[in-house]
Amino acid sequence: IYADEQTKPWLRNAMLLALVTGQRREDIARGLRRDVREGCWWVEQRKTGSRVAIPLGIRLEAVGMSLSEVLEQCRSTGILSPYLIHQTYRGGSSKPGAAIALRAFSDAFTDAVRRLGLQWGDRSAPTFHELRSLSKRLYDAQGGVDTKQLLGHSSASAAATYADARGEWVKVTLRGTGNG
Repeated sequence: IYADEQTKPWLRNAMLLALVTGQRREDIARGLRRDVREGCWWVEQRKTGSRVAIPLGIRLEAVGMSLSEVLEQCRSTGILSPYLIHQTYRGGSSKPGAAIALRAFSDAFTDAVRRLGLQWGDRSAPTFHELRSLSKRLYDAQGGVDTKQLLGHSSASAAATYADARGEWVKVTLRGTGNG
């Protein structure tokens, strides 16, 4: 899907951001440039309220890119926008720089799967959300990243920390890199 020339540039960027960070569609869609600071992308997850600071140096070897490189690609559209993932052309009522509608992430991904005629046998075709699961599996295979922290998942004891009204940020630990 990423390599297909008909895939929209914003969808390519969204796919990379989802893979390298493991974040949900909602958090990718609403990610703001101002949330990239102090060497991290600061994400307050909309679904759970978990607060995760993802180091710009996190790198997913399977795609050969760090978060810093993905964000640079997002900025390379030449369009000034507060959003990391944004409209790159005028279409309908949306203009360049506008946020991408949440439903568009799913629809564009599904349309690309259909357009490419990819076969999944007995299984249903993957959705945009499944990039999050793929991210976790790729990082687990790669090693060096605490995927529980990255995805905002937790054990029972960690859940208590996330539920704590203090609202402290959890900075993702990159093992063996000196970052985090």
